[in-house]
Amino acid sequence: MAVKVDHCVCFDVTFSVLKEYADETGCDLDGLTARFGCGRGCALCIPYIRKMLQTGRTSFELLPPDEVQDKPDR
Repeated sequence: MAVKVDHCVCFDVTFSVLKEYADETGCDLDGLTARFGCGRGCALCIPYIRKMLQTGRTSFELLPPDEVQDKPDR
């Protein structure tokens, strides 16, 4: 069974909640980080939040390492 990534583990916020807020406010990754804290802990959620903002999806299979390596750069 594939692992699904659908939330920020450090701050326990689902990508569905983040997407709803982004859709309502038009905020970007920085705005979501400021409001919810996501990306301030381990930062592993950053590439997933980027993909969420780009695609509208809120659940992902694990990203390949080359897509996760850029996590610290917002």
